[in-house]
Amino acid sequence: MWMRMLWTLLGAVLVAAGFAGQAQALSIHTVYTPLGGTAWQAEFQLTLDPGEGFNTDQGLTVYFDYNLFDNLRNGQADGDTDPFAFSWNSGASWDLWVDQPVPSLFDGIFDALALKDNAPTDGPFIVEFDWLGTGAPGPLGWEKYGLDQLGYPVRLAQGETTAAVVPEPGTLLLLGTGLAGVAGWRRRQR
Repeated sequence: MWMRMLWTLLGAVLVAAGFAGQAQALSIHTVYTPLGGTAWQAEFQLTLDPGEGFNTDQGLTVYFDYNLFDNLRNGQADGDTDPFAFSWNSGASWDLWVDQPVPSLFDGIFDALALKDNAPTDGPFIVEFDWLGTGAPGPLGWEKYGLDQLGYPVRLAQGETTAAVVPEPGTLLLLGTGLAGVAGWRRRQR
């Protein structure tokens, strides 16, 4: 009896160690920039392991909590303001769109579907939105998916973005003025 328990425990430890050692082939870093008022911009920078990438009919979905985000819109450099049909600055490599959050029903999404094999991931994906929370936005959930033969999505990986906030220019000016004042005061004291 105790031998069976020992083998079960040993098996569970080995399985857990195997899962703990798996590295994430895709990571996403988000840089948030305040645009004024409740408007913010998110830049999603993808980092892939060597040999990993996005092939035709593989995509990425980032989820925006319906309690915290509203008015998702295209922030891509091509100037397209249609939130449902964008191109990316790399041309026809990606099909990008957003779906708006519906309070109490659905989170908003940003979706990027690769239209060709090894679609480029060197430039950031950009989404602008209205932030309904306090403070700054944080990590967001994401999924990498592929489409099966019938066109239905199949999850390939999932995780959370890492997040950083670019301070507002006014904050930097205030910090710089304070540091200059302290430096001047210290110099005067000597």
